[in-house]
Parts: sequence; C-alpha cells; structure tokens
Amino acid sequence: MHAAFFAALMPDERTSARIQRFKDCTRELVGPQLYLDDPPHTTVYLASFPIGFDAIAHLRAAVIPAPSPVRLHGWHSWVGDPLTGRNTLVCSLHPDDKQMLRLCQQHVVATLAPHRDLAMTEARFAGRADSLSAEQTHNIRTVGFPFLGDGWEPHITVASIAPEHWDIVLGELQSCPPFGPFSYTHLEVFKLHGDEPTSRGRYEFPAH
Repeated sequence: MHAAFFAALMPDERTSARIQRFKDCTRELVGPQLYLDDPPHTTVYLASFPIGFDAIAHLRAAVIPAPSPVRLHGWHSWVGDPLTGRNTLVCSLHPDDKQMLRLCQQHVVATLAPHRDLAMTEARFAGRADSLSAEQTHNIRTVGFPFLGDGWEPHITVASIAPEHWDIVLGELQSCPPFGPFSYTHLEVFKLHGDEPTSRGRYEFPAH
C-alpha cells in the first residue's frame, strides 16, 4: 500500500491571508477551480510513499535549515500547464531569491526521495509524459519529482483555471499584482486524496 504526499513551504500568516483573498476573488468570479481550495503554499517535493512512512520524523532528523525571507514578484502564469492541462496562475518570487529556495529543496529531496515508492511515484506522472521535457522525465526517474534545481520555479499558486474562465480571472487580478517581502514559517507535509490535500504534520525550522 502507498499514498501520495507532498512537502510544502508555508508562508507567514499575513501573506497567506493576502493570497487567500486572491483565491476567494477567483471563486467569486468563476466558481470552483483546481487547487483553489488548497492553502497557500510552495510545493517543494511530491512523491508516493509506503503507508506508514513518517516524513516529518525524517525532516526533523535531517534538520532542514530555514530559508531567508523572500519577495513576491508579481504574477506568473503557465498557459496549458503540462501537469493540469489548464492555465495556472501563480504569485511569482523574485529571481534573486530562488537559488536559496532551491538549496532548501535539495535538503528536502535528499531526505525524502530515497524512501519513495519508485513504481507508484513514476505512475503518477505517466499520463503527462508527453508534456514533460527529457530533463523532467529524468528527474521523475531519479528522485520522483519533475521540477528540480534550476528547473524548479518556486511560486505560490492561486489556482489552475479552466481555459474558458481564464480571461475573466486575469482581467480582474492582473491590475493588483503581489509584491513585497515575506517569510516561510515552516514546512508542512500533506497527504493527497485525489487532488485534495490533508495536512499530516509540520516541521518547524530550528531557531537561529
């Protein structure tokens, strides 16, 4: 038996509330959309693991360091998102902050990836194989997640939106792009039930 889990960096309360307002506005405009119900977060790693695997215990044993404060840097979108087939609207992060977050990702991947269920993890992405690059496919085979290193663009998703609703949402939100500094307060591990995440615990960064 196995289950899909993902580890995510969680923004501070003020920033979470700000992004939640974007989510609420999107819902009012066009109704339910993919990822709209998810709490604001930055996905760091996703894979399938054997039932009973304790990701939080492994993160605590590894002592993952806290990332430094980062900056929101406006809107970014993936039109025809290769993983959803929809148009995904995200809050981008400042380019100068991304390498530091990629270092955090390296720690998380090194800690969790060796424990994944190899076959079931690869099977999660099989339906999107034609949309993934050769590098992304290689990443899935080696660590179980397509977006690594420079190929991982840290962001906070608002929603992955049906194409027929895209212009409505973009027309409303593009005039109020998110900018400004914030901090990630902890890592949280979520179990996926289909596309619905359920929190399974949090890893608090060690005090400086």
